[in-house]
Amino acid sequence: MARVPIEIVVVGTKDLSEVSSAMALANAEQDELTFQVASNEIQGRMQMHAYATVKADDFFDQVESIRTEVRGFHPFVIAAIDAHLDGKQYSNLFGSHRAEKGVAVITTDQVADIIVQKDRMLAYFIYYFARYALSFLSPTHRNHEDSRGCVFDRKVDKRDIVKSMRARALCDDCRRGLVSGSGTLSASQFGALERLFSLSGRILNEGLEVDGRPRIFVGSSSEGLDIANKLQELLSGEFSVVVWNQGTVFGLGTSTLEALEAESLLAATHYAPGLRLIQARLKTGVEAYQAAVQYVLDYAKSDIRAVYAGSVPYLMLTGYVLGGWHLARAALVCSAAQRQASATPFTENKFATAVFYAGSILPRVQALNLALYQGIVLDEVLGRSDLVV
Repeated sequence: MARVPIEIVVVGTKDLSEVSSAMALANAEQDELTFQVASNEIQGRMQMHAYATVKADDFFDQVESIRTEVRGFHPFVIAAIDAHLDGKQYSNLFGSHRAEKGVAVITTDQVADIIVQKDRMLAYFIYYFARYALSFLSPTHRNHEDSRGCVFDRKVDKRDIVKSMRARALCDDCRRGLVSGSGTLSASQFGALERLFSLSGRILNEGLEVDGRPRIFVGSSSEGLDIANKLQELLSGEFSVVVWNQGTVFGLGTSTLEALEAESLLAATHYAPGLRLIQARLKTGVEAYQAAVQYVLDYAKSDIRAVYAGSVPYLMLTGYVLGGWHLARAALVCSAAQRQASATPFTENKFATAVFYAGSILPRVQALNLALYQGIVLDEVLGRSDLVV
């Protein structure tokens, strides 16, 4: 059976950078639905409606009008916006839909770091892609007012959303209704949607999934992100693929670093100084790493020999920073164990190792960053000598 096409339109900029990555992960997880970027004409015309506050019904009227005027087959459209969203009965919504017409809208307004961690917004997008795909295929099924940890909870208390971002995200009543309902939902589509809800829960609670498959890290420029996401989609059947912007070291500023700062305020007296040292050294290391990556991207096309000349410092720098990141995460676990009176000799030694690494190894990153930047000069000087071919 052919995949069901669902087009995604991005309207706005705030906290929407991971929409394309969420689409790639959702497509790789199942074989029944295809989430794809809407046509340029639809995207362009929808950008004209990037308001600060959106009324759901008015917005749906605009989407339906544009879809009708644009040629082609566009059965289902989900708009991802960054505006404040109001409905008829409730305000400050996560999203809304006009399922019988095949249109829906979700917003990032007041979600990131309020309801969902900013570095876990992939989970939020995947959840709502699945949620509205389910409504498109079963348009007569309605929400219930009480909270059951079900995707059809009304979510009047917005914190309830995380209760349904999980595997088996349907209550028994909704499951029965969907199975016996009059929609077009097939058993294989039902299974695909359940896999997406499960994926959303794993990312929410654990970050990107880690499994037994060989792991691949895909790096790219910002302009090449769409290609990186497509590679992820194509390779995810056999490999566990992570694109550079999906909760990796590039996202440390809003997760591990902040967690270190918070833990240092709660930690036992003899742990706090070590946590502050790890936080300070890791912050400097991450900034150096990000600058190094930007250097490579800036010169990769115009002066590739300069990049090659700095490749060894770059690789060493990367290893040091990633090692510091993993040890920082271990230090957080060790400190929490100490606070909860469950520390062991192993956790004490692991914490000491993390502090030693931060104090003695991570400072080398700055020197390696300087060495990397000398690649341009080295390329020019060595190119005029007989030291290299």
